[in-house]
Amino acid sequence: MKRIFIEDGSFHLFTDSAGYSNKYLLQVKSKNEGEKKSSSHAVEINDISIKNFEVIIEDHKANKEISMLVNELDASINGDGKVMDIKMKEKITMKKGLGFNLTNGAYLEKQTVEARWKIQIDKETQTLSFGKTKVKINDHPFTLNGKFVFDKAEPNFAIYLDTKNLPYENVNKIVTAAIKLKTGLVQMKGTVDAQGSVIGSLLPAHEPAVDINWQTTNNTFITPVITFTECSFSGNFMNSVNKDSLHLDPNSRISFSTFQGNWDGVNLSGKNISITNLLEPQLRFVLHSDCKLEALENKFALKDISFKGGEASLDLFYDGPLTKDNSMLQDLEGKLLMRNGVIEYVPRSFTFTDCNGDVGFFKDSISMRKFSCSYLKNKLNIEVDGKNIRRKFVVNDLSQQAVVNCFVNSPYINLQDFNPLFAPVKQRTKTLKAAPTFAATARKIDEVLVNSIIAVQIKAEAVKHQKLEATNFEADIKFHPHHWEVARVSVNLAGGRIVTNGKILHGENSKHTADISTVISNVDVKKLLYAFDNFGQDAITEKNLRGNFSTTASLKAGINNLGRMIPSSLFGTLDFSLKNGAIVNFPPFENMKSFVFKNRDMKNVMFAELKNRMDIKGTDIFINRMEIQSSVGRLFVEGNYGLNGKNTDMLIQVPLSNLSNKSFTDDEAPKNKGTKAKVGMSVWIRAENDETGKVKMKLTLRKKLKDKKMNEKMEKNKVAKKEIESRQNILK
Repeated sequence: MKRIFIEDGSFHLFTDSAGYSNKYLLQVKSKNEGEKKSSSHAVEINDISIKNFEVIIEDHKANKEISMLVNELDASINGDGKVMDIKMKEKITMKKGLGFNLTNGAYLEKQTVEARWKIQIDKETQTLSFGKTKVKINDHPFTLNGKFVFDKAEPNFAIYLDTKNLPYENVNKIVTAAIKLKTGLVQMKGTVDAQGSVIGSLLPAHEPAVDINWQTTNNTFITPVITFTECSFSGNFMNSVNKDSLHLDPNSRISFSTFQGNWDGVNLSGKNISITNLLEPQLRFVLHSDCKLEALENKFALKDISFKGGEASLDLFYDGPLTKDNSMLQDLEGKLLMRNGVIEYVPRSFTFTDCNGDVGFFKDSISMRKFSCSYLKNKLNIEVDGKNIRRKFVVNDLSQQAVVNCFVNSPYINLQDFNPLFAPVKQRTKTLKAAPTFAATARKIDEVLVNSIIAVQIKAEAVKHQKLEATNFEADIKFHPHHWEVARVSVNLAGGRIVTNGKILHGENSKHTADISTVISNVDVKKLLYAFDNFGQDAITEKNLRGNFSTTASLKAGINNLGRMIPSSLFGTLDFSLKNGAIVNFPPFENMKSFVFKNRDMKNVMFAELKNRMDIKGTDIFINRMEIQSSVGRLFVEGNYGLNGKNTDMLIQVPLSNLSNKSFTDDEAPKNKGTKAKVGMSVWIRAENDETGKVKMKLTLRKKLKDKKMNEKMEKNKVAKKEIESRQNILK
């Protein structure tokens, strides 16, 4: 017989779960010697033609199935006894396809395969091989070559493939269901080139080793979180990372050796991106981009920070579990390097220019290194470290306090430029929606800016605020969500130094309350009053007072939305000393000439150290009994001075010994004798304001202040009431 025709038939080879098999039907029956000798003819087949022939090979015990329908097959066979050459043309419709392990699915399931084969069978080595052959799978051309070795001890096979311009959807049709779950997470609109191999054992329960390389250019790459255009990359899939382990998902890896893509104006590139252990996928990548800083505006979509201009260099890195949602991106880390950036801090309308340096955001921290910028004429050098960011705002670990430490150095700061810190908070006029990749990071940074503690240490060679000009400015301030903790602010001013600490509490409608303690050491009082605009009063100004001023003060005051103190809100105590002092052109002293010191110069009165305690209660300043030993004489002053033209009630005691004391004309500086010194008979003058607010003086015999104790009690009640109201407003 030279030719065989098979049509509308089937071949079913099976092994059931109990191990029973019908493979015995393919075994050649043994013949006795007589039968061998009597046989004089061998069967030779040269041509085979098959149509509509079903082939099913099942092994339930090994969970394998290979099944197909041979639509058409024509083969011619030639051989020399040792080697058999087969030329074969076929068209096959795969049913289950190549199911080496049905748990993972099958290759080529429901696919159509067409090819013209040149197959060689070596009987001695029991090898079936074929050279490079053009094969169409669903009409797309592949080049395949390979071999099958049917050695009883170690049967194996190896198939090598190569294809060009393969549509990505065809990849998912060829591979197993298990691989499809992984490759199906992404989509591509363009085509890929692929080369690879499938190598394995023909023994039961052996998964083959798959190693596929691919390349694509100018593609559109769609992932669950990002879509890349103009995308080019090369990659690999293999399930034999460890050659000695089973070829299963835990031993599998998808890698990208090179990657480039455009993400809405942000060009990203990367190397050695990998997904390992496809059973519990772990993703690792490092991506880099050089782009315009504005291109990141819609990516981060921060509520409080807006990118306006400049260049950016962005690095993103991740090493952790691969999830189907965006939850993994809360652990996304990166570094942003800015060049000539323009950034706006929206709530305060601060626009920072010439921004240069890097910003790092990590799993649980943020940082800024060698960062410099300008705000108006203020040049700032900044270093930032933030801790417990993720624990606080992502994991919601309330036991951890998120703290951002900020270190600022500057040659010059105009503090008035930062007065918007006291103004109402502004909101973005345009709402931006963050790209999924950065959504978690954006929320994290927004939460940090709004709800964390920002500890700022500032050093400036010189500072200015309105009329104040000082040097060696140092500040240590913690910005809490609802108050500022002033640990220390110090500055050199007018030959001395001022050190302050305390709190600034934020109320409603940009009304703030400062509760501070201040130490002023040896400051030129004229320059001090000028610098602080006479502390909001005009009773005695920088035009009237001279000397070196020192004080320890504990004060509370209201601050308006311009950062200025509200004079009527000032409460507290002030222990002061004024040395080498003088009062110049002070009208009350001029008025005293109507009663005493008529022939003495009251325009320039020098005095010994002036020290006392003042109790400040809103617009009223209460001066405890104070000695003024001056160049014109000795006085004792006590009482209340009203800054608003009301409540002035002061007693001035002028000892009669002044009238005959000649020491006042000597060159020797005045010396104090103490408020309790015996001074003998005195003249008493009372200073009170009239209905117009003008202070007038008159002689008096009453040596006590009006209802002093009652007034003190009433003022204490007022202070307590205001403190309670202030704290209630803060709690609201």
